Amino acid sequence: MPVSATQSRRSAVLIAANGQTGDATQHAAGRYLVVDVTVIRLNEAALVWADGRLCGTRSQRLDAALQSLLDEGASPLVVDLARVSALDVDAVEALAEAAEDAGHIDLALDLCLPGDRRAVVRDSAELRHAIFQVYPCVV
Repeated sequence: MPVSATQSRRSAVLIAANGQTGDATQHAAGRYLVVDVTVIRLNEAALVWADGRLCGTRSQRLDAALQSLLDEGASPLVVDLARVSALDVDAVEALAEAAEDAGHIDLALDLCLPGDRRAVVRDSAELRHAIFQVYPCVV
């Protein structure tokens, strides 16, 4: 699934957990792991789960899922990124926007991150700090 010519350069940049960045076409020798965003509901609680690389259309799915759950007032809202190896700028933006929206309605995102890290975030600054502790590249 190479990056299409119509995609912005911004969304083609990946942030890897090991700190490397590059074009989506430069990772894994052209092989791609299909990642989907899974949402699990239990009463008012929600778990959003993904693995592999979270980029492109999967970032858009993440954004749509988070916004829908926040619109419904899901709480707690857990976002499990523990098995996500890389994020693109759009995924970070989707998470940051969701953190801001959650904070405005007195909720939070509970993040599960690689390396058994956890964070509870209520705004974009807290989200970016937590993400860049694990995915250290500046976008």
